[in-house]
Amino acid sequence: MIQKLNEIHLDALKEVGNIGVANAATSLSILLNRTIDITIPSVDIVDIEDICEFVGGEEEIVNAVFFRVIGDFEGNFFLIIKEHSLKKLVHNLYTENHLNMSNNVEMDYSLFNEFGNILAASYVSSLSDLICSRLSLTVPQSAKDMAGAILTYGIHSYGEIGNDAMIINTSFYYDNEKIEGYMLFLPEPNTLHSFFNKFGIGF
Repeated sequence: MIQKLNEIHLDALKEVGNIGVANAATSLSILLNRTIDITIPSVDIVDIEDICEFVGGEEEIVNAVFFRVIGDFEGNFFLIIKEHSLKKLVHNLYTENHLNMSNNVEMDYSLFNEFGNILAASYVSSLSDLICSRLSLTVPQSAKDMAGAILTYGIHSYGEIGNDAMIINTSFYYDNEKIEGYMLFLPEPNTLHSFFNKFGIGF
């Protein structure tokens, strides 16, 4: 069903992505106490088997926070951060919150969960306001594993999925350094009708 998307549909999705990640970047700027720049989101339609190529390949070790978006419009939301970028983020979070650095992995992931929760909540809140729909997030789940394992679990454990996936992704930059990660939002195919109807676009 996703293959039916045309340029008008993709433009609408890109606009939603623009607004969502801009608000997410603002929240992140407050959290890290520094200016955050973002890339313009891209919208890609890919075969479900090729999703991992967007994050460096199936065997790329990544850190991820996964949410289900539930309500009038449902889907899967991922925040995926590469290992060296996570270390930078955790260091900044410790510094800005006046915490002592430690080797406490549980504490590190607690901060990472909070980071992901703020980004996802900002994105979904923007989406909810834009399409005048009731949306909420499930409790986040975080993991460190190969990208293939994380994405396979998140995609196939919840909701309907076809042979294709839609990915709205972006990258964040701070202090001229790239946060090597991705925000991926995969709407369920059977919810796209109501989404595009909000924009007056047939589907």
